[in-house]
Amino acid sequence: MSAQQQQSDSERIDLAQVPANELRVGMYVAELDRPWLETPFLFQGFRIDSEADLAQVREHCAWALVPAHEAPGFAPLRDGASLSTPETQTPPDDPGSDLFSVRRSRSAPPQLPVEDELELAEPAHGRLRSVVHDIYESARAGRGLKIDHLEAAALPVVDSIGRNPDAMVWLSRLRSRDDYTSQHAVCCAIMAAGLGRHLGLARPALEALTMGMLVMDVGKTALPDTLLERNETFDETQRELFRTHVKKGLKLLDGGGQVGDQVRAIVAGHHERRDGSGYPLGLQGERISPFARIAGLVDAYDAMISDRSYRPRYAAHDALLELSRQRDRTFDAALVEQFIQSVGIYPTGSLVELSSGEVGIVIEQNRVRRLRPKIMLVLDADKKPLPRFTSVDLMVENDLHGEARLQISTPLKPGEYGIDPEEFYL
Repeated sequence: MSAQQQQSDSERIDLAQVPANELRVGMYVAELDRPWLETPFLFQGFRIDSEADLAQVREHCAWALVPAHEAPGFAPLRDGASLSTPETQTPPDDPGSDLFSVRRSRSAPPQLPVEDELELAEPAHGRLRSVVHDIYESARAGRGLKIDHLEAAALPVVDSIGRNPDAMVWLSRLRSRDDYTSQHAVCCAIMAAGLGRHLGLARPALEALTMGMLVMDVGKTALPDTLLERNETFDETQRELFRTHVKKGLKLLDGGGQVGDQVRAIVAGHHERRDGSGYPLGLQGERISPFARIAGLVDAYDAMISDRSYRPRYAAHDALLELSRQRDRTFDAALVEQFIQSVGIYPTGSLVELSSGEVGIVIEQNRVRRLRPKIMLVLDADKKPLPRFTSVDLMVENDLHGEARLQISTPLKPGEYGIDPEEFYL
């Protein structure tokens, strides 16, 4: 067993299912019995610090999962054990109801090492990218939206993300400098599928989310190229014209073949915002489809970390900070929290400097310790290119040599020290 596996096993905590009336101040709530967007708490866990906290948990939930050592008298749950479900749980036939449902597994799905998964992911990614490009070009040429082959190309990508999401995320960051719209669609689909995996979505919901992200911006193909290629701020007339891409996308979708309600919801609502500042309808809060809320968040993040004609791209870490600043305003706070948990504090593809002075690119997340990803080193401590790239797993490295031995000291902006992560391949 590797040092990393030993670390994961040692940190796995047994949880006990405790009725709400048996919870006490001081207990740590690891999971709740219902979708976290339906409660005032963050899904990933919180400490019950006061009687007011306790009253809120009891108001919203019938039970919670608590570390077994904090709940004497309650037996630890074992993997595969069934959990009781409160009668007030959202019915399964409600569209999108399983989207934010509590995950039944207490540990992340097993995954292949990123280097192994890349061999499987690369052809699937290339195929999807080619199909999406062709679909957008067909729509741009006025031949309608041809989505016959899109699902067949998308499903292997979903499979790959299930095995290891970092491989597809890495490939999505290797962008060419043309056709932003279709590349953006592929990148967003990959990140949304990764978030869906993190949330524990059922397979049909995961596939619908991925498909919706792939076609969410297809309406832009009906807009003038001069509008899309502008490097200046829109005036009011141009802004209104640009916003018609949502309506145009729905029209293309309706003429392109049978799609589900969840896919339509993404196209219709991915520019709506929690505070009502979005478009086209200015919807607020829960009036926005859960799928559209995910789409809007991922769309905004990928736009920030992409080069645009009117501004340079954000460093991934800075983009996450910006999303965090917008939580409970334009985006759900709990959804932002889950997205950050999904992509990592230092997302795959990020440029970072280590405490040793070496510079590297994040190539794989450690799901147990988010601050200790796997890094591909590209510059030595003197900031000189290494003759050959080597990878270091910060969790294993620290297990072997002590906590202070090696860690990320600072995230870097793309281009610092002459390194653009988008130009590197494992």
